[in-house]
Formats: sequence, C-alpha cells, structure tokens
Amino acid sequence: MSLFDALDRHDADARAVYAWTELSLDMAFLAAYGLLFAILLLRQFGSRVPLYLVPLAAAFADALENITVAALAASYDGMPSPVAWMAATFTLLKSALLVTGARRSDCAGSGCSAASVFSRHPSSGKRRQRATTAQVPSSCLSHTPRIAT
Repeated sequence: MSLFDALDRHDADARAVYAWTELSLDMAFLAAYGLLFAILLLRQFGSRVPLYLVPLAAAFADALENITVAALAASYDGMPSPVAWMAATFTLLKSALLVTGARRSDCAGSGCSAASVFSRHPSSGKRRQRATTAQVPSSCLSHTPRIAT
C-alpha cells in the first residue's frame, strides 16, 4: 500500500493525527536510533574514523522525511504533490545512509562490527578496549558499497 492509498482511506482528522505522529513520536525514535548508532560507532572506531556521522546524517534525512510526510498529510487533497517527491528522496537518502553505515561498520565480515563494542573478554569479564585507527582493518576504511543495477 502506498502513502497515497493510506491518505485516501483516511479523513482529514485521521490525516492530522498521522501528521502529528510523524512530528512527535517518530522524531523521538529517530533521535534515539541516530544517537545510539553514533555512540556505538564512536566507541568502536573512535573519532579518527568519522563513521559516527553516518547515523546522524541518516537521522537528519529521516527528520526531513517526517517533515515532508507530515506536510503532505496535512495538505493532502487527493492530487499528486511535489512534496511527495521530496519525501521519497529523503526516504531513499535515509535508507542509503543506514545501509552504508551498517556495511562500513561491519567491514564485510572482517570482525570489527559495531555490535562487538560491549562484548566482554571471555576469561577476564572486562570490556575490550575500543579499536584505534591502527587496529581497524583497511577494508573498513576503503569499503565502498555497490548498488546493484
């Protein structure tokens, strides 16, 4: 079901609630995931490798998507709108940034996953020291995601 189908099915009051949800609850969610992923990447790679900026950029694109979708819902009159193209562009940008960040942080299976930030050393129970730039495999720093055609 497309966004236009959903907007067609609801009356003006329901669309107003949807717009409010996009600007309140969804904004809280994007702030949480953006900051969480940024902190995880910062702890894993440090500030020398600025991967922590990728989830922040994705959260920003998500915020722009939410604003445009809310504007579309609030002003929807059943006709196509250029705002829909803007929302779709921000959705694509957000998705690309999240995939890029996930792929770069995973380093194509080289063992430097951001998920290992809070893992403990099996013998001592102590937290592992975060990776420095010298410890990050070169594949993490030079990996460029490929888009299938």
